[in-house]
Amino acid sequence: MAIVQRLDINRNVARRPRVMKARIVRFCVGAAAFVVVGLIVAALVCAGRLALTRFLHHPDFVIRHVYVVCQGVRTVPDCEIVARARIVSNMNIYATSLEPMAQRLRQHPDIATVEISKRHPDALVISFTEREPVALLKPAAGGPDIPVDRDGVMLSARKLRYASELPRLEGLPAVTYRPGAALEDARVPVAMRFVDTLRRMQQQIFLEITSIHFAHPKQVSLKSKYIDEIRLGAEYSLDNVMRLLKTVEVLRAQHRNARCVDLRFADVVVTPYTL
Repeated sequence: MAIVQRLDINRNVARRPRVMKARIVRFCVGAAAFVVVGLIVAALVCAGRLALTRFLHHPDFVIRHVYVVCQGVRTVPDCEIVARARIVSNMNIYATSLEPMAQRLRQHPDIATVEISKRHPDALVISFTEREPVALLKPAAGGPDIPVDRDGVMLSARKLRYASELPRLEGLPAVTYRPGAALEDARVPVAMRFVDTLRRMQQQIFLEITSIHFAHPKQVSLKSKYIDEIRLGAEYSLDNVMRLLKTVEVLRAQHRNARCVDLRFADVVVTPYTL
């Protein structure tokens, strides 16, 4: 009975005007505070967006200069590099992502490597290396030869200007010319790297390779002006290049030439004939 009377007294107190007014006041104050905080947050967001927009369009941070640097032989002009990278006017240097640009440039058939960096506050530096032709391939549909680089990648026709004296690929299946695509035969890059290393080691006067043959399924053969056949293994190695050069030096010292030099074994097999 006492508990019921106490609950009735509490209900009566809660219904008093003064208590009701205090509750309404607290509710209004809380609601007003919530509205004020919401307005402050909204103002800060708007101010941040406005500041970011002004920053991104500030004339001091617009890309005004693009420096293009090429390592080695240069055939791709600056305008083509800028166009493929999709660098346009009014681009903000801080809002520009470099990796998509680099990816687009790496898809160019004549570009091997590329690096792009920012030079604050308003410049980009594009440094790239072009692919260099190592050999020539006859296309299936006829027409001009196809320049091929050390990775077995078909290059654009503009590279033919630097490929007139290069060896020719023989014995490969007919291919469709697609600049930037790699030849499917896994032996091609093995032979290309071998020939390219010989060229870079300045031994081409005596070892001038005239043709590269793929007639045998598991073998690659090179032919030079003074060696009828140089047989390579299934993998490229600098050691094989050095063994060939050493063998050639011995032959030259003996005033002899070779009909065949076989590099597929631990010991080089030479089939010589007297000059």
